Amino acid sequence: MIEKTVQLNSLWELLDQGVASFEILLHDVRQEWEYLKKDDVPSLLSLLQTKKIHISKIKEIQGSMDQILFELMGEGVEPNLGETLSNLIRHVSHIQAKKIINYQIMMDRLKQQIIKTNEQNKRFIQETLDYLEDIFSFLIFPIQEEPVYVKSGRKRSPSLPTPWMDKRV
Repeated sequence: MIEKTVQLNSLWELLDQGVASFEILLHDVRQEWEYLKKDDVPSLLSLLQTKKIHISKIKEIQGSMDQILFELMGEGVEPNLGETLSNLIRHVSHIQAKKIINYQIMMDRLKQQIIKTNEQNKRFIQETLDYLEDIFSFLIFPIQEEPVYVKSGRKRSPSLPTPWMDKRV
């Protein structure tokens, strides 16, 4: 059993901070969806800067957790946080193990929600870009008529209509 109380207390604090940071990031990603739907570009740009700060904070917390886990487990610790927390479960009391498992469940649930919402945002942006590309393509290159066949069997292409918008714009 690991009895390093100071490190375990630091780990609980970091796990609390990690969960709180993931909740904030989930809020950011959901807010991003709202701004995308409303086409609120200034708010979206501001949110993206905030989101970047929150992601940096999560990375910082994970680095600190890795350091504490290294201190708790010794030199054989791999830097993968999920595996290290799972390894730690075998070396702590039953109550502490349940606490770690609950933190893992909360963080995994939050990560999945963040990924799901982020994928939704990504699809929305891609569909919007595809739509705009189609619109501009239609404006620059109007639909061409089908070829006309003359009596000799040859096909004669109709003359291309001039687009009303110059593609050099």
